[in-house]
Amino acid sequence: MPTPYMLRRHHTWYLRIHVLADLRHIVGQYVVRFLKMEDRSLAQARTVGLAFYAQDSFFKIKMKLAALWIADMNV
Repeated sequence: MPTPYMLRRHHTWYLRIHVLADLRHIVGQYVVRFLKMEDRSLAQARTVGLAFYAQDSFFKIKMKLAALWIADMNV
């Protein structure tokens, strides 16, 4: 699972997700999202949803890459 954590810049919260090593050449080392809120508790609630969305997206990318690799091996 990617490692999410929140950081604060100029009274606004951001979500920073550490990308898995096998996807860094595609996505980059980190994904940063603006949470659009100043309240920490609301930002934490939003972080949970975004972290699960990122995990699902990374899983789908890995499955597509695996399917492409298998198709390439069968040619």
